[in-house]
Amino acid sequence: MPALAYDLHIEQGSEYHLRIPVLGEDDLPLLMAGWGVRGVIRAHPGSPYVLYDLDNALSLGQSWVDLTILGDTSALWEWRQGVYDVELIDLGGSPFRLLQGRVHVSPEVTH
Repeated sequence: MPALAYDLHIEQGSEYHLRIPVLGEDDLPLLMAGWGVRGVIRAHPGSPYVLYDLDNALSLGQSWVDLTILGDTSALWEWRQGVYDVELIDLGGSPFRLLQGRVHVSPEVTH
């Protein structure tokens, strides 16, 4: 299945939450017991520098992935744009891309 394209618009200093349903080729919820999930934000594809490692912000549900970025975390960010992807790792260790897109951070004024 091709990766979904979705841009993240994060308000710096506020909690950001996104629930991503995971469907199989038959459009039914895909059960992912024992699977893994990973992701990063970089300035641009191929950049050697990770702006933010999403691993601690990602959690697997029965047939969904939750992405939660705490306000205390984004309050520290000095960057405003990037690109990201989220990959699932199946029981055989094979990764496949679930979600990808751009990240836009709206700077916090009041803090």
